[in-house]
Amino acid sequence: MTRIRRRLAIAAFAMLLPIAAVRLWDYIEVRRFIAEIEAIRAKGEPITEQEAGRQRTPSSEATEQTGRVYLAASLLVPQGAVDKELLAIREWLQGETFPDYIGAQTRVANRPDQAAFDRLRAAVATHQQAIALVDEASQLPFDGFPPGTTFNYTAAHLSGLASLLTARTVTRAFAGEGDAALDAVLVSLNYRRTLRELRPSWLRWPDYQTAAALSLSAPSVEALQRVRLALAAEDRPDDRIKDLYGARARALGYMWTALYRTQVTAPESYRLPQGLLDVALRPWLGHQAVDAVRTWAEVVEAARQPVIAVPDPSPAERVAFTAARGGSGMMWKGVAYQALTHAAQAEDLGIDRASLAAIGVELYRRTHGGALPATIGEIVPEHLDAVPLDPATGQPLRYTRDGSSYSLTGAGRLRMVIHH
Repeated sequence: MTRIRRRLAIAAFAMLLPIAAVRLWDYIEVRRFIAEIEAIRAKGEPITEQEAGRQRTPSSEATEQTGRVYLAASLLVPQGAVDKELLAIREWLQGETFPDYIGAQTRVANRPDQAAFDRLRAAVATHQQAIALVDEASQLPFDGFPPGTTFNYTAAHLSGLASLLTARTVTRAFAGEGDAALDAVLVSLNYRRTLRELRPSWLRWPDYQTAAALSLSAPSVEALQRVRLALAAEDRPDDRIKDLYGARARALGYMWTALYRTQVTAPESYRLPQGLLDVALRPWLGHQAVDAVRTWAEVVEAARQPVIAVPDPSPAERVAFTAARGGSGMMWKGVAYQALTHAAQAEDLGIDRASLAAIGVELYRRTHGGALPATIGEIVPEHLDAVPLDPATGQPLRYTRDGSSYSLTGAGRLRMVIHH
């Protein structure tokens, strides 16, 4: 009898030891996760969506109606209808083609042919109702769609609508309607601003509209001044970090709630695993979640750093790409990568600043008989308060003349050519 009891005790111990080990591992991972949350709090950074959007204006019936108008417009436009033509135009305005694969050589991009502009004009004519809705919404009060709303599920339609707005700018400029083209740029800037928090990583805003308007038409001084003021108002470099905070807060809340079934604001009240599958898998998933949170910290830090060499990819992108490729915590790092890719880049801000510099050059030409300034510094202070800086390096954008045309260049992919 004693021998049987001893064998039963050994068998019970052998069965309980792995469970105890897994429970201990789970406890360790919980404490590691809580430590990461507390580290974020200690830096004064948000850990919830509410904290990340604390300054948001409370919604009203008017702002909700504006959101519904934007939503209706986006649903009227097919995705990718004019992307091929817009890519050709963007390459022309950058002065070179995009490589087809990593390591491929770029080549000089030529002006798109007449057929490309005809296809853009046809697309704009076909979707006038959607454009009219966006024009209507741009005049209404709206603070943007808050993160976590049902509008996230319609994000795929935003790309088609953004491309259509760019097509309108290009077709107006091609028709010689310079002021109307720059008015369309203002609508697109407003659209970009209101939807900024919902932009998924794969959605790149068409961001060479000002260059298209200046290359294909001759806007008036008044129109140039309107866009100058709008671009200056868009120059908020800290927004990239704030966007990153918001995306991280959403991912943090999702991971914590999915694993521990409580709110991330009260991590000490986490619940114990339920069921054998939860007991077995939660420590492993918790370990991945901690890796993901640490990756977020690396991305935030990388986004703060200036780029010393060619930023292609940027420091923040390099961290994101490494996180998404594999290794421990790949699943959770993939969530982080999808949410942060767009926010970690300075590309949009760089193009806005190049556009602002181009506006300054065009204002100079209007007051100097069409002559280009010899240096970019000549547009200051009469037309711009200061020479726009490359956000990647903190240095002035490089200005190069080529006959009656000119280019504005920064680090990496930042290049804008104004053709005349």
